[in-house]
Amino acid sequence: MKNADAANAGSSSRQLQVVHARGGRVLEFAARELAAGLGRMLSEKLEVLPSDRLNGARLDLTYGPLAHPPQPWPGEGYAIIPAHGGVVLCGADERSALDAVYRLMRELGAGFPLASPPVLPGIDRSRLSEMNPVYVVPAFSRRCLASDILTWHYDDPALFAAHLAHDRSFIPWMARSGLNAFF
Repeated sequence: MKNADAANAGSSSRQLQVVHARGGRVLEFAARELAAGLGRMLSEKLEVLPSDRLNGARLDLTYGPLAHPPQPWPGEGYAIIPAHGGVVLCGADERSALDAVYRLMRELGAGFPLASPPVLPGIDRSRLSEMNPVYVVPAFSRRCLASDILTWHYDDPALFAAHLAHDRSFIPWMARSGLNAFF
């Protein structure tokens, strides 16, 4: 589905913004992740702005006001919807909106290998207007990994610290891969 139109004809020179509904810490984090990751892919700085006009777990990637009135996502899971003037990412909850952020970046060619920095290839803005809508309803609301805590070595500070250092890169990898819980 092509979404280029007369309103976006001059968008290549306008600053791209991530506008998010006022919500909790996860939605704010999702907005910053989208701005940072997509900003690197586009080689430009994306501004992050909260909005009282948006409600629910919603982020608008836009060059200005979107042509369509803001509506909360009525379904489960999440959606990535190209719209006149940008892309709308919305979810059933803030975790789902974060899933949508990482899915958008994967759709645009990003990769998130385990134990390595994200691979964020350079792209042109036109890729955003050429996207097809994405609607995702996961089969399970919790997509989780479990760990045997007996291997964490609580009583040996050096071994425990090494395990925690690994977890600090593992947990973000889980989120970027569509997993949303750790047990």
